[in-house]
Amino acid sequence: MRSEPPALYADENVEGALVRALRAMGWDVVRGIDVHPPGTADEVHFGEAAHLRRVLLSHDTDMLAIAVRWQAGGLAFAGLVFLATRKHPDTRSAIRALRACIASFPESPPANRIIFA
Repeated sequence: MRSEPPALYADENVEGALVRALRAMGWDVVRGIDVHPPGTADEVHFGEAAHLRRVLLSHDTDMLAIAVRWQAGGLAFAGLVFLATRKHPDTRSAIRALRACIASFPESPPANRIIFA
């Protein structure tokens, strides 16, 4: 089990309040809109997360499709944590889900895997 969370790349659709809360708790989170302008294609964000070796945090179903394509093509990425916003509509609930999800990781990030939180 991991003792600390992996480095995350939050796509631009992840709420700013969640990113701020995670950062305040000491998580290493880069937000997509801090790296690329709003409206940047999802494939660019996915590629950036892979390049930076950060686990992508998203609730965008387009990211799921991209992850499946990358898996099928044998392209490496650090993992995708898909946060179901219907299940976790508020920041507190999302943090609980992420903590549980991250605790289940082995020592290294979930390379090339899709994890549902």
